[in-house]
Amino acid sequence: MEGIILILVLVAALFTGVPVAFGIVITVLLGYGVFMDTPLMNIGQAMVTNVNSFALMAVFFYIMAGQFLSHGRIAQEIVNMCTSVVGKMKGGIAITAVLACALFGAVSGSTTATLVAIGGLMFPVMLKAGYDKIFSLSVILGASTLGIVVPPSIPEVLYGFLTGVSIFKLFVSGVIPAIIIVLIYVVYIRWNCKDVPIDDSIETGPKALLKAMKSGIWALFFPVIIFGGIITGVYTSNEAAVLAAAYAFVVELFIYRSINWKEAGQYMLDAVVTTGAVLILVAGASTFSETITYLQVPAMLAEFFAANITGKWGFLAVISVILLIAGMLVDNNSAILILTPVLFPMLASYGVDPVHFGFIMNLNLGVGYLTPPFASSLFLAVNLFDTPYTKVLRAVIAPILILLIALALSTFIPQLVLFLPNLISG
Repeated sequence: MEGIILILVLVAALFTGVPVAFGIVITVLLGYGVFMDTPLMNIGQAMVTNVNSFALMAVFFYIMAGQFLSHGRIAQEIVNMCTSVVGKMKGGIAITAVLACALFGAVSGSTTATLVAIGGLMFPVMLKAGYDKIFSLSVILGASTLGIVVPPSIPEVLYGFLTGVSIFKLFVSGVIPAIIIVLIYVVYIRWNCKDVPIDDSIETGPKALLKAMKSGIWALFFPVIIFGGIITGVYTSNEAAVLAAAYAFVVELFIYRSINWKEAGQYMLDAVVTTGAVLILVAGASTFSETITYLQVPAMLAEFFAANITGKWGFLAVISVILLIAGMLVDNNSAILILTPVLFPMLASYGVDPVHFGFIMNLNLGVGYLTPPFASSLFLAVNLFDTPYTKVLRAVIAPILILLIALALSTFIPQLVLFLPNLISG
């Protein structure tokens, strides 16, 4: 009963507008001080101990890489390469935006960075090419979610940290679902762009692609740097994050010269501030996890599920609904940190693969970037594209449906998620 009270206190805090990190700490204080009869000074010790993890270093370096990339030239080079391939297709500019979001996601690991970098470049281009404003928003907002589906993914680093599941396997699990999302988007775009004129000034074909690749070769090396060494065993996922940040810094500052030293320093500072906010969440959520485990909340939930939900697919369906609702209320990272300790212990009893669950949890919560009332991507789009909130709301209907189709396929056909992780791990 005490554990249920704690969860209700946390939910009440979130609904009253208390910042997520503070809501978690308040809940932990209540748990330690009232229900566990433990000295409150132990909370600080527990929080520091819980963030003293080598795995969390990856979060900082991926955030730093995303800062450099979203303000640098690599995003433009990715757009140029995509345009040289599909620019003269029906809906080619919109398809370029989707492909560019997927490729940029492979170097940033962030939906927000993808929306800022690719959206900022492609939205005015789509409008100039004659695309409807609502449709353009629909394409860019939905495709930006690929930033956390395509590996690497910052939320999956957090899930791996909490559960001990291989972060590399979690990364690779998103490849096939990402391809499915891109393909569904291509069908959606082709269906809706029959009357949009093709820009004959766009250069496509082998020569145009080679030209774009020559200029964008440093962008192409990025995924190779991140995943080549991990697959071959030269370095770990954490070390890949450090290399990603260093590579982005060197390329943008010294090769493309798209940022200067002063800007680089500011982006590093921004990464530190963002990481600090994430670590406060991790510290509080990890201690909250220990508290509810001590009060046997996961065990009580497992008993409830066992008594009321039979079968793996029923469990996954119910959990998906819970995660979709959670994604509407709090940001992706916070939801992962709060819900993973509660839900993860139940996976074994239902025969759910932890890698499979990690991916569908990430995608479920990723839909929350587009779903009110939290919907961080919507609020960002209002300012980034100078568009009223009501129009942005209209624009997210189609992308939410597309992501839900991909989510259903990934949930009920596990091999779409697990084939590559199992293949690579042998």
